[in-house]
Amino acid sequence: IDDALHEWVGVVMFIVLIVHNILNFRWYQKLFSGRYTLMRATRTILNLLLFCATCGIIISSLCISGYVFSYIDLGATRFGRVLHLSSTAWMFVLSSLHFGFHFPTFIKRFEKTKLYENRSKICKIVASISAAAFTIGGAAAFITRRLWEELFVLTEFKRFDFNKPLAMCIVENICITIA
Repeated sequence: IDDALHEWVGVVMFIVLIVHNILNFRWYQKLFSGRYTLMRATRTILNLLLFCATCGIIISSLCISGYVFSYIDLGATRFGRVLHLSSTAWMFVLSSLHFGFHFPTFIKRFEKTKLYENRSKICKIVASISAAAFTIGGAAAFITRRLWEELFVLTEFKRFDFNKPLAMCIVENICITIA
């Protein structure tokens, strides 16, 4: 993926994030009302951390953009590169956790469908084995890609492995998300 496409994909993802927040506006309406259980507090903190990661991505994107926002020259390319690497890694991990918190809702909706009612015991076993395989694969990909280096700014630059097929990269990302 070339740099210009990378930047435009980032802009599209930002628009999707805005739409997601608009569709979930009720969460903002209820933010300061009601009792905070441990789960609600955890989700709120997670969402605030996601907001911080988003701000980091926005600021860093403006610092390092060579195409979409090239007219904005903040003169902080090195800082922007390091901030972008760390912020996107945190966004990846935090959005995976965010998705994980909502996963039971998806399961409950699936259980109400005809597909679920007709599932055989073999299908349930295959689903369980698949979930375990994705989890193990995700942990392995996290370790192989040394993602903690990006999270904790232990490196200032990561090279993309251009020899790895794009499909494999996507599968690894899905596995890390599930893990």
